[in-house]
Amino acid sequence: MSSFISLVVLASLLGTSYVHGASEVVELNEANFEQLTQMNSGQTTGDWFIKFYAPWCGHCKRLAPVWEEVATALKGEVNVAKVDVTQNRALGKQYNIKGFPTLLLFRRGKMVKYSGQRNKEAMIEYAKSATPSDAIPGPLSMSEQAVGSMVKVFEDLVGVLSTKPIPALMLILCGLFIGLLMGAVCCGGDTKIQYKYIPAPSQQNAANGPPPLNATDDGEDDENQEPKDPKTKKDQ
Repeated sequence: MSSFISLVVLASLLGTSYVHGASEVVELNEANFEQLTQMNSGQTTGDWFIKFYAPWCGHCKRLAPVWEEVATALKGEVNVAKVDVTQNRALGKQYNIKGFPTLLLFRRGKMVKYSGQRNKEAMIEYAKSATPSDAIPGPLSMSEQAVGSMVKVFEDLVGVLSTKPIPALMLILCGLFIGLLMGAVCCGGDTKIQYKYIPAPSQQNAANGPPPLNATDDGEDDENQEPKDPKTKKDQ
């Protein structure tokens, strides 16, 4: 059922491209890659010849018009697609993309990297006749995807800082100020300071009354103290 849905979605994309005269190259990303290709499901939506590229890569720019011709020539036989690795780092890491452009052919649950000449005829012939033998890697774990997302956010921030430093710095400072303000409100809103009155030593002595007359500081008996023995008192 999922394979049928994927075929319908793929056919719709290709049909829309035909009606509007757009490219025959399918643009894949992290959201639709598995849905359209079914690489890890054990099912199939046909053979795929996919270009992994970066927009800033000079070789990728030179290959782009040739890749369009390959897609037109292979229409109905092999699905030709592209993946912008700078925007889909999880896919680049999953398929071990180390350089640009990287061309991978997927067929019957296997894959192979194309390393031939980058002209129309050679790539078309390869896509029709090659027999891949490498296993297709599984999707990344959640932790690896999270790390990739954090790296992408950091690189995007660096890119913004390099192109528009003043607005970016103002935005960062505003964010820090708001964060500190919210932290102070949330953490200090319920704090109550309690004061405890501690009387001075003179006040404590006044409250306790004067010391007894027969008490001395060294703990010995006073010489004027009356004897406690009733027998001695009677003799006096």
